[in-house]
Amino acid sequence: WWWRYASEEGALWRRVVHSIYNEDQAALPLWEVSGGIGPWRDIKKVVLEKQPASTLFLKNLVMKVGDGNNIRFWKDPWIQEGTLKDLFPQLFQISSQQNELIARMGWFEGLIWRWGLTWTRDLRREDVLQADKLFQLLSRHHPHSNQEDGITWKDNDEYTAKKLQALVFQAEGASVDTLVCKAWLKVAPPKV
Repeated sequence: WWWRYASEEGALWRRVVHSIYNEDQAALPLWEVSGGIGPWRDIKKVVLEKQPASTLFLKNLVMKVGDGNNIRFWKDPWIQEGTLKDLFPQLFQISSQQNELIARMGWFEGLIWRWGLTWTRDLRREDVLQADKLFQLLSRHHPHSNQEDGITWKDNDEYTAKKLQALVFQAEGASVDTLVCKAWLKVAPPKV
């Protein structure tokens, strides 16, 4: 479902999920399970519980940065190394832009992208060292004007549930049936 959410931007079902569960305009759903009930909340819970299948799904998902209007700067895995929130937790904590999209984290000067990160307080010595590492990483990544953001599967391959299932069996020997059952039992309990 997360793949479909990211790749079917204009679909009616996605607009309904967006409306009911207050999802933002980013390509991937929010990384928190908000209040309410229903299947979408349960789907998100399963993914966020870091089951083998969900971990491998997120590890093999590649977010292609275009204009940056659909990818969260700190929370989405748009850099191969992981999310910036996880790579730089101290900086994330003091960022005044924790929920911003990439497009709102800087500006173009002609064809050159300038990052404009802001903080809730002055940076301390250890923060400056981390910020230097962050900016070194960001120097290799930036938005591209007039291109849309997108997602692909690892190695520009096409995503299928069967490929994910094969990855899970290779990596963990885990049963995808457990993951599927866990999600569906919340939505449709077994007959008695």
